[in-house]
Order: sequence, then C-alpha cells, then structure tokens
Amino acid sequence: MNIISEAQRFKEWANQFPVHGRYGEWETEYENWGPVYSCIEKWIESPDWSQEAIEALLYLLARDNEVMNIRYQLGDHPEIAIELAKRSLKSKESCAKWQIVECIGNLEHPEIDQLLYQLYFDRDYYVQRRCMMESAKRKSLFTREMIELSWSTHDEYQMICVLWSLHWLKAPDLPDFLSVAKNSEYDLLKKNVEEISNQTSLTTPDAARPTS
Repeated sequence: MNIISEAQRFKEWANQFPVHGRYGEWETEYENWGPVYSCIEKWIESPDWSQEAIEALLYLLARDNEVMNIRYQLGDHPEIAIELAKRSLKSKESCAKWQIVECIGNLEHPEIDQLLYQLYFDRDYYVQRRCMMESAKRKSLFTREMIELSWSTHDEYQMICVLWSLHWLKAPDLPDFLSVAKNSEYDLLKKNVEEISNQTSLTTPDAARPTS
C-alpha cells in the first residue's frame, strides 16, 4: 500500500470511534502502525510531493504524535524535513507541525529561522510555543515578535515559554517580565519565575514543556 492508502485505512478505522469518545492516546490502539512505518520508509526513499501524498503524510504524522516514530524517521533526513515544513504551512494538522518544528529546530540551514517564524502562525498555542522556543535557542531575529504576540495572549503556558525564551536570548528586559509574572495569578508561572531566577543551565526543564 502507498502512503495515501495507509492514511485512508487509518481514517476508516478511526471512523469507528465517535470523536467525543476518543481519549488522549486513542491513536496508539491502531493495530496497523507497522505497515504505516514501512510505507513511510519507502516514501522517504522516493518522495511523492503531490498534494494528496503530503496531506496523507501530515495526517499520519499528526496521528502518531504520542509515539512519534514518523517524526524520528523524518528527523534522519533533514532535507526532506525542511521541504515538508514548507509544504505544511497551510495545513490544519497542528500535531504534525510541532513535530516538524522539532525535526528542523536545531538544523544549520539558512531557511530554518524563516520557516519557524511562518509555522508560528498556526492557530494552536503549542505549535507557537515550540516555534518560539526553538527560535530563541537559535537567537533568531524573529523571536522578539513571537514573544510579544505570545505574551499578549495572557495564557499561562504561553507566558511561561516567553520567560524561558527571554532567558535563552539573555534579554536585558527579562527582569521586567519576571516581575510582572511574579505578581500574576498563575501558580505554575510563578514557579517558573523562581526556576529561571535560579537557572544557570540552558536546558529546558519540564515546566517549560507544557502540553496543550
């Protein structure tokens, strides 16, 4: 079977379960992930960049967001991951996009900063957070705009990741943001203020990896 057929087979299986009855990791119950992964390997060897094939790949990547085998398959092929990032910009598969961000975020390539900036404008806050944090680690010039937009949402997790992004940028105005966050109503945000204030490492603590 090709990638389009595998996506259709998954959809037929998924249609057995009402959307309101699906739990967080429902996709892992699918019994045919093995053939999907084999199909992805074949696709990587000879990519089909047709719109239908890309939509199928992004659909399967999004459904595999818990195990992330497809993400790791793509991660071994940077040029393919970059091309997929470009072709995913108009997709509504947010769970595919944040995995693509993870694939390309640490690549040394002239197009990455721009791609992360473009991917940031997905409707999903988690995609935005991943793009902003990866951009901050890269010291991208686009990061400040992401920071301002994310901070303006007043969403707790967005604000947490703004603080960490400013920390990685070694931004001179970080203390101003920390002061505002310290006096907020959000307990987790205030906990991260303490962690950042005592932080000497540039690694990402669990508190800076909230899930949507």
